[in-house]
Amino acid sequence: MIPLFCILKVQKGGFFVDEKPIVAIVIMLVVCFGCAGLFWGIGAWAMKRKDPMHFYSGSSVDPRTISDIPGYNAENAKMWRQYSFPFWLSGIMEILGIFDDRLLMPAVYLMVAASTVGAIWLVRRYQKICKIYMI
Repeated sequence: MIPLFCILKVQKGGFFVDEKPIVAIVIMLVVCFGCAGLFWGIGAWAMKRKDPMHFYSGSSVDPRTISDIPGYNAENAKMWRQYSFPFWLSGIMEILGIFDDRLLMPAVYLMVAASTVGAIWLVRRYQKICKIYMI
């Protein structure tokens, strides 16, 4: 492996890594790993909660409406951790894309798909969890 500082070049117009704009790559990495870490953290938080995990900010779930709170929270944790996976993968692909151009655009496409189609999956998965655990 070639260390990053060995392939970093300053060219007119900014920093580039073998003709790739390093600023764009860094922004993509921050977004991918930031989202992945956030969603993984939400999953960890859901697992540790004693009261039912809510789906979004501002909502609440009445504990009397949940048949199995630990099971409900475990399913929520699993859902959020699964949702973080494409963001982790996209970030890893972006890092590898520094060395292989063919991975840069698929990493972007994966992140866009995770943000759009993945969000729809997230809502539907939560609805299934509610059907199983809500009284």
